[in-house]
Amino acid sequence: MTKPRHTPPILRGLLLGVACSAALVAIWPSLAGPLPWNALHPERRLVLAAAVVLLLLVRLPERWLERLVPLALTSVMALCICELALRIALREEFGRKVILDDYLLYRILPNAKSTFRHLPANGQAVIHVRYDSLGNRASSVGNQQNSHPLLVFGDSFIAAEFSEDTATFTERLGSLLRKRNGDLSGAVNAGVVGYGPDQVLLRIPAALDLIRPSRVVIAVFAGNDFGDVLRNRLFRLDSAGRLQGQHAALDESIRRQEMSANSRWYLAKLVFRIRNSSLPLDTSATENATRSRQLVETWRQERSVEFVQAMRGDTVVTNLYNDTPDVDIQIDPAATSSRYKLDLTAAVLDSIRTILVGKSIPLTVVIIPSAIDIMPGYDGGVIDPARYPAYHSAFATAALASRLRRRGIRSIDLFPAFSVYQGVPLYFRGGDNHWTDAAQSLAAKIVADSLMATASVDTRSSGPDLPVVRTDGGPVTSRRLPSSY
Repeated sequence: MTKPRHTPPILRGLLLGVACSAALVAIWPSLAGPLPWNALHPERRLVLAAAVVLLLLVRLPERWLERLVPLALTSVMALCICELALRIALREEFGRKVILDDYLLYRILPNAKSTFRHLPANGQAVIHVRYDSLGNRASSVGNQQNSHPLLVFGDSFIAAEFSEDTATFTERLGSLLRKRNGDLSGAVNAGVVGYGPDQVLLRIPAALDLIRPSRVVIAVFAGNDFGDVLRNRLFRLDSAGRLQGQHAALDESIRRQEMSANSRWYLAKLVFRIRNSSLPLDTSATENATRSRQLVETWRQERSVEFVQAMRGDTVVTNLYNDTPDVDIQIDPAATSSRYKLDLTAAVLDSIRTILVGKSIPLTVVIIPSAIDIMPGYDGGVIDPARYPAYHSAFATAALASRLRRRGIRSIDLFPAFSVYQGVPLYFRGGDNHWTDAAQSLAAKIVADSLMATASVDTRSSGPDLPVVRTDGGPVTSRRLPSSY
């Protein structure tokens, strides 16, 4: 009788080790905190399922183990090497840049690095961005924090991750001021992607102590910053129109999504990018026009829901980064929601002014118009005047400038200059509504001229007579805004 062969324990041990290692890697994000099964990315769930299968295969006959163990080990080692290589090569592109914050909702990690890739429609350039230890974008000439620099706050328009350091609005403005008055203090770019003026209000006291600026400039993007102050739930207006702070709580779904996104493998992120890049993006002009008009109605409905939630006292934040345009203000300027958001934004900026007055630091608010209002037929959204007869392209920026003027806050409305500009395009295409390098250069010159002027208010940018861009492609005309704006 033939003596039965015994499977070498080392093979079963190796297979068991591979299975346990794969299971540990799959559930590792859950060990750092509560992360439910449905928050794990599909690739991690797949690996966990594979680990269970390997555990069940430990009892296979020796001849199968001799084939399976080398294959499993080789596959795991190949994936580990590939993941490690990608983490080294794509650290800036896929690495973590922000962290959730109970005070500011989220903030830039100190010394973070990131990579921005332009869409094909905008040239596909790759921009490498660096942040300093305070979460401000690092300057090409260095952030001179002890020399009383110009301090510029804002959202993605100011952070300008789509532009090289020297092409950003902040650096161009600082350069112009240095050339004109010999000021060598420089400019600090405190822009954060997705931030609203309310987050600037919370951030500014500490920033003033750390940077000690000579002047503060705050950029407000009329495209979505009014909605930011509503969505962030950090402030509200009481029945008398006074600003009140409130505790905003991040929805658990946001925390789970953030943990899940930060735990995803670089290999999976790369596969996801490659798969999406193969999708057709270009459509006909007719399809683009139809889609652009449909977007406006979708955004209008989203803004309506947000306002209702805010008015009923909701303090849970469910949207951190998806800042679609505030078309409700543009298409229905007399609506309660439009006036409330404009008043709330003005009240937030007035609170910032009060802080700065106490420290004798001048404030200038720069109001950036939306591409929808500047560029006829813009592929990122078109407002049809026939469907929305109350639409006025100059309203969003002029309405805020008017409110700030009544509060004694110096503001510069960029709409007049942008609406008649005949040079290169001022905004990107293909769904990216940020301003181009040319627009930042133009804005820097306008603001530098204003800051160097002796008048306390730039009447060109805040007066009631404003040029209007027609969305039907017609010529630029001029029309007086109602005094109630």
